[in-house]
Amino acid sequence: MTVKIASGHHQAVARVADGLVVTAVAEDGTVEALEDPDRWVASVQWHPEAQELPAGERLAPFRAFVEVCRSSPMG
Repeated sequence: MTVKIASGHHQAVARVADGLVVTAVAEDGTVEALEDPDRWVASVQWHPEAQELPAGERLAPFRAFVEVCRSSPMG
């Protein structure tokens, strides 16, 4: 799947920690997202708040986070 993102960095992930999985990569090879398959841990390197992106794509990481919090036993 290809999704348009707002990307532009002066820093990037150099090494992926054990247990994390790269789930998004820019055309230049920059890691844009990481996840932990054993628990809900997600990391994005792009700017999901950027207004030039469609709302559905821009807000998806935030909506996913809120949904996980709502379904958590601590939520």
